[in-house]
Amino acid sequence: MFHSIEEQNALDQFRRALMLNDLVKKTDDDHYLLRWLRARDLNVEKAKDMLLHNLEWRENHPELENISNWIPSNEVLDDITYKFTGLDRFGHPVLYMPIGSWCLRKLIEAGLKEEIFHYFYKIMQEILVRIEEVTKSNGKTEIVAVFDVAGLTVSKLASIETVQATTRFFREFESYYPEILHTIYVINTHWVFYYGFKMVKHIISANTIAKIQILTNKSSWQPVLTRVMSSDTIPEEYGGTGEPIRKLTKS
Repeated sequence: MFHSIEEQNALDQFRRALMLNDLVKKTDDDHYLLRWLRARDLNVEKAKDMLLHNLEWRENHPELENISNWIPSNEVLDDITYKFTGLDRFGHPVLYMPIGSWCLRKLIEAGLKEEIFHYFYKIMQEILVRIEEVTKSNGKTEIVAVFDVAGLTVSKLASIETVQATTRFFREFESYYPEILHTIYVINTHWVFYYGFKMVKHIISANTIAKIQILTNKSSWQPVLTRVMSSDTIPEEYGGTGEPIRKLTKS
């Protein structure tokens, strides 16, 4: 994990400020603290406020303590598929999410909105665990995500509750899980994606926006993915030799 002199100075100030308020231990790692600093452009006071808000949020969500052991319903598991496929050529964990095939509106209308959020919290916790593991082995502190929006339709988005839930997700992601993404490849994009992206873009931080690469069709995204990932890290649905996404999610 690379620290610039500026980051190291901000980190030292941040750690001292947090220790004065008993908000951090000497053993808390630099990576954890740098996430909040980087999310606030190394502004110590703003990073402290962000971390405090996160701690308060977690206190109000005690279910997060054991979220890794929580099992969602089959309805949610069958719809919200995803897969960690290994490491890219540079050592970042790789996550594939075929979000265009998800039908959050259907799940929300079935009364499963809070369960959806619990599942997202579970996925976020899995991301943090994988980052912690890889940081120890090779120093990488972020993941690479591939979001496939093929199959996304207006009908999947066109409900007030779906829009509100999507907005809530992006707000919580930016507030409570900052600086965990290295690159986001959004593939198979089309006008419906841009319609939905316009609704939430104002919520997404400039740091996250800068990490997004939008790729329209296979001829544009396949060379990019094969350049940064080996074949066994790419699921077979995307032309690689890795296991298919749905098989791993259900196993």
